[in-house]
Amino acid sequence: SPKAPPPTQKSTTTSPTTGLRTTTYPNGTTKTYDPSTQKTSIKYLNSDLKTTHPDGTTIYYYYSAKTYHTTLPSGDSIYSFPSGQIEVHRKDGSKEIKYADGTIKYVEGSRWEGVFKDGVRVGGDGENTWIEKGVV
Repeated sequence: SPKAPPPTQKSTTTSPTTGLRTTTYPNGTTKTYDPSTQKTSIKYLNSDLKTTHPDGTTIYYYYSAKTYHTTLPSGDSIYSFPSGQIEVHRKDGSKEIKYADGTIKYVEGSRWEGVFKDGVRVGGDGENTWIEKGVV
């Protein structure tokens, strides 16, 4: 059967059994509130999904990039990429990047340090770069 056209104004429905409340907007965006979990989810027309948890944590899923962006109540953000890379961006501006191969990179201002799986450490401060051999 053909899909119904989007409404010309927002409409809200509530499930009498679960209390799930869904609002559909004219642009095709849907917003769902689940009273049992107190989570609000918004699904956008491009299939991106934003979920807000009761503690203030927000998880945004970028559908086309297959990437998650989690914002914590502290203001820190966590990015999870399909490659396995995970980045933590702290409110103070520092970053911790974990690559799928086990390498970790720390960045704070102009200073950075990388730690490889074999223990080799490299770093720099914008003027100087250093390397320290690890234990294999």
